[in-house]
Amino acid sequence: MNIPIDKKLHLAVGLTVGFLVALAALHFNLAHQAAVLFAALAGAILGIGKEFYDKMHPKTHTMDIKDALFTAGGGLVGGILGSFVLPLISNV
Repeated sequence: MNIPIDKKLHLAVGLTVGFLVALAALHFNLAHQAAVLFAALAGAILGIGKEFYDKMHPKTHTMDIKDALFTAGGGLVGGILGSFVLPLISNV
C-alpha cells in the first residue's frame, strides 16, 4: 500500500496530538477510556478544522476529507498509545 506523504503527515500530527491529550487527561486522573475519547475527539476536531481552513483558502490549499480521517485516526491511535501503553512502562 502506497500512502502519500501528505496522509502520513496528517496521521503523525493526529497521533502526536492524541498522545498529548491522553497524557493530559491521565494527569487530571481521568479514566483511560475518557483519555482515549478526548484524544480521538481532539484528532477529529483538528482534522475537520484543518480541512475547513483549506476550504476557506482554495488558492493555496486543497480540501480532502481523507486528510481529516487520517488526522482523526491518528488522534485515536495516539490516545490508545498514551492511555494504555505509556502508563504501563512509566507508572503514570
